[in-house]
Amino acid sequence: MSINKVVESLLDSKPFIRDAFKENIANYSGIARNLTPEIKRILGRRSINPEAVIMAVKRYAEKSINDVDRKKISALISKCDIRLKGNIVNVVLSKSDKNYALALAAYKKVNWQAGEIIHVYQSLTEIAVMVDTANQKLFSRAKPVHVNSNLAMVTLKTPKQAVESVGFIYYILGILARNGVAVVDIISTYTELNIILKEQDGAKVYNLLFNEIKYVK
Repeated sequence: MSINKVVESLLDSKPFIRDAFKENIANYSGIARNLTPEIKRILGRRSINPEAVIMAVKRYAEKSINDVDRKKISALISKCDIRLKGNIVNVVLSKSDKNYALALAAYKKVNWQAGEIIHVYQSLTEIAVMVDTANQKLFSRAKPVHVNSNLAMVTLKTPKQAVESVGFIYYILGILARNGVAVVDIISTYTELNIILKEQDGAKVYNLLFNEIKYVK
């Protein structure tokens, strides 16, 4: 295996370094020094040419910069609208006909006109329901697998082209990651991206994304 291949493999597992490449703030020599011990271990060598590692890092950086069309993503973000809603709870149920019927019954009782929300989604073994805290009582007879309270939801109303654009969601989530925000869940539809967070992060994320939309307009 070549040094180029090893460097590529190592950097593929380090998305934050790729972000630094895209922002043109990466120190290639420093990254090369950091990777060198692992490269030696993988290649089984006691020494390697430092310049070869630096060049491999530079090649990877050039490739990363061209991976995502930043102008296209900025154009899409400029067309987004943003909303924030708090007082949300996520109720996770085991997947069964009984719990599915319970979720559907709760769905029918939600007052959409009053601003209440409910999102029902499922995996292979679980049914998750995102609902207003005030409506958690609709599941009082259930035996949840997990309940995650004190949540907020930031909703991006996105242009139709976003769903087929490489790197759009990655770019949005990258903003949050760089600012130390943990994402609890994501609910995505054709023209909406709902990001679920701890309530304490709701206003922070709203401001981050609002400022990003304002900046690229």
